[in-house]
Parts: sequence; C-alpha cells; structure tokens
Amino acid sequence: KFNMGLYQEYRKDQKEFKDVKILSIVTDEQGNPVDNIDEIIYTLSDMVVGYDSTIWNLVTGDPAQVYNVENDKGVNLYMQENQEAFAQKPYLSVLLLADKKNQLRYVGLGNQEGYIRDFKQHIALLRQEYKKQNEKK
Repeated sequence: KFNMGLYQEYRKDQKEFKDVKILSIVTDEQGNPVDNIDEIIYTLSDMVVGYDSTIWNLVTGDPAQVYNVENDKGVNLYMQENQEAFAQKPYLSVLLLADKKNQLRYVGLGNQEGYIRDFKQHIALLRQEYKKQNEKK
C-alpha cells in the first residue's frame, strides 16, 4: 500500500516532489535492527517498480532513537503494544513526517489507503508552508 499509494506518485513526478524524501528504518519482526540491509535493498529493487534509493532510503539502526516519542497524553509510541498491529508493535506501521529542521510534524499509521491519503495531505500542507515562507523572502 505504501509503495502504490505514496512512493510511486512521488517517483513519477520527481520534478514536483524533489524536496520529499522517504526514509525507512528496516527491522526484523521484533523491531531489532537488521544486519542484511544490502539483501533487503536488492529485494526491494526487485519488488518495487522504479525503486530509486535517492528517493526512498533504507537504513538500519535502533528504531527507539526515532520512535521513542510521546504524545501530549504521555503515550509512548515505541512502548505501545497492540495485538492487532504487525508483530504487536504499532510503530512498525507508522509514518512520521519531519520538516527540514527535523521537527516531528505528523505521526500516523501507514498501513491503509486512507491513512496514506491523510499523510499526503500533511506533506502538502508542509510544502505549502515552505512555499509561503519562500514567497516572503
């Protein structure tokens, strides 16, 4: 769903979306960093039409460094468990949107078409914000 709903759209119109970059932290099902990132890149290249690592970057590392965030109610994304989530870890299916200053602007699920549509709307809002800032300069 992510490939078809988000990546392919941005890949096909890179002139328009050159400022949008996708980063995936690759883990195993338990959320541990993987050692075989090259194999995964090879597999993704084979499975995803037009895979371009300059648009969609795969990295490995400790996901807690990214997902260890809390909402205003004190709920920690990294620590959450849910029996219905992939591997009972909701953060494994979450999309994060960070701005150019690495400030977190959006957190939402990325495992359904409606969630991806919502994510794209937040990207559009952030891009519009940058456009207005550039017009003021």
